[in-house]
Amino acid sequence: MREQIDRFRNLIMESKSNSFANNRKRIREYIKTIKSSDKYDPDTHNQWIRILIILHNFLHIEEKFKDEVELNNKEINKYLNLPKKNDFDEILNIVKKYYDTNSKVRFGLETLDSIDEIRDYINNLSGNIFSKIQTTLK
Repeated sequence: MREQIDRFRNLIMESKSNSFANNRKRIREYIKTIKSSDKYDPDTHNQWIRILIILHNFLHIEEKFKDEVELNNKEINKYLNLPKKNDFDEILNIVKKYYDTNSKVRFGLETLDSIDEIRDYINNLSGNIFSKIQTTLK
């Protein structure tokens, strides 16, 4: 019985650590860490910040259209494991790992708008979800 309780507790902790809100929070922390680092060079690192912004905003969209995303096998959040990091190089390595051409996260980012409802939703947004963190999406 104790073993089942421990397994259930671990499952809950795992799902909390992989929640949409936690991953979006971690992405915002990563962006702040990159920008505040002495190693930060806008010409070199802004592309990675832009990827993080897009990932952050698409997590909002995935959460809003969770059923459609799962039905079309375009999940992003399910493959994210964003640990708390404060090291510039470690964060860049995490971003590069998820943006690798073979990554399921990148696949989800690149194909999420192939779902009609999501494409229509993105087209109707007034804000720029590709260059600015959106705290809420209507």
